[in-house]
Amino acid sequence: MTAADGWIVQVGVLPAARGAGLGGALVQESVRRMAGAGAGEAWLCVNVDNPAAGLYRRLGFQQHGRRARYRPAGGIHRVARGGPGLD
Repeated sequence: MTAADGWIVQVGVLPAARGAGLGGALVQESVRRMAGAGAGEAWLCVNVDNPAAGLYRRLGFQQHGRRARYRPAGGIHRVARGGPGLD
């Protein structure tokens, strides 16, 4: 990871709007903007039991590691990098 990398901190879609491709569109647009700003890679974290992990894999993100999160929700998070447009 370098200072020129970008992070996706949070992506959310209302339950009633899920399944329409909005989450994927949000991630793809974020990655496109990061690439336009000179980012070499896009990074994100996702809880291991979050169904969105499958979306991120389909968009080209690959697991890069795991880390524990110490907060009330807790859990283990996957750290992923990649994404469309950032080779």
